[in-house]
Amino acid sequence: QHLSRGWISARVPAHFFLRKSETRRERLQIESANGQFSVVNGLGAPIHSVWFANSAGQIFTATNIAAGQRAALVSSTNSVRTGHLGPQSLFEKAGYITRPDFASDAANYLLPNTYIAELAANPFLENGLGAKSSARTKTHAVVYGLIEPSKP
Repeated sequence: QHLSRGWISARVPAHFFLRKSETRRERLQIESANGQFSVVNGLGAPIHSVWFANSAGQIFTATNIAAGQRAALVSSTNSVRTGHLGPQSLFEKAGYITRPDFASDAANYLLPNTYIAELAANPFLENGLGAKSSARTKTHAVVYGLIEPSKP
């Protein structure tokens, strides 16, 4: 009878995500000049799409904004819908399996002075145990933000 010794690889996931536990100030900065809105991406990840509702409820949008970059917001034909539930309905509909189609549904979730940003990555999570990021661990994020009204 032959005995051999050695190591056996564990059959557990090699990675998992952790919520970062640090004070962070990621945000979108919405600016208005001469009736035109622009956005500065301070969220720490590329933005795939963003929808912004101004104080009058008119919706503006932009796409493909790299982290730290500025982009013009273009007026859409949509405006905030009455009878909506705002972020509550978004959180009830969004989950691990379903993902709302914001291109057609953003008006259902936005309130005046709010935005929804779909990020191409998730800057709010980090790989646990020092694991390297890979195609299998690619993440994205949806941010619902409130814009502080400007002071007169």
